[in-house]
Amino acid sequence: AGKKKKGVKKAPVVIPLDTNLPVLADTRNSVLVNSILTADTQSLSRLVAHYDYSSVLSSVDVNGSTPIHTAVQKNDPKVLQMLIDYQKINIDALEIYTVGGQSALHHACSNGKPAVVQILLTAGANPNIKANSTIGETPLQICCKLGEIECAKLLIKAGALPETKDNFGNNSSFWASKYRQEALIRELNLPPSKSPTADEFLALLIKQNPRFTLPPIKAKKGKGKDDKKKGGKKK
Repeated sequence: AGKKKKGVKKAPVVIPLDTNLPVLADTRNSVLVNSILTADTQSLSRLVAHYDYSSVLSSVDVNGSTPIHTAVQKNDPKVLQMLIDYQKINIDALEIYTVGGQSALHHACSNGKPAVVQILLTAGANPNIKANSTIGETPLQICCKLGEIECAKLLIKAGALPETKDNFGNNSSFWASKYRQEALIRELNLPPSKSPTADEFLALLIKQNPRFTLPPIKAKKGKGKDDKKKGGKKK
């Protein structure tokens, strides 16, 4: 019998990963988020009302993002209001630390969307919430960095406190000054810039990391007897 010819092995088909798509926990979550991303309000309504997707509304993805986070990032006021009306999602939920730990309100301010900011505030979002991040900034501090005057006005009207400090002791005025947002400072009549003193900053570092210690300061060596002899005049 003749030898069998070896078949040519086909290379495996590699499907490129779309990194812009959210990483989802399961199929149900995927279907729900897809209806939000495509602004398919009819499907969203049917999923919740007829297919028992109400429990999925309170779920989060691997970044800790809720469906409300998704709607805010999509800048879709209509879908956002629908999700809020279901009253199943924590409107102040923070994403995980490694992606910035922000609430939906933080994102709305970063995107400069006053209409979305107003919807969240009307629904009871905390205007003074601090991000779960190293800096721990508030939505107002984000507005001050980016010069988002209209969003900042809405926050202050809802009770945002300009004097609130981030994790390093800086207030909103500090960030507005740092990023040269003079128009915002005038428009909002912000209080004086506040940043921590050296002692306050050290105390904050120790509070955040109890094991933190300053490196020892090496004393400068003085001139010894031998040095003096070398520098003396020869007789």
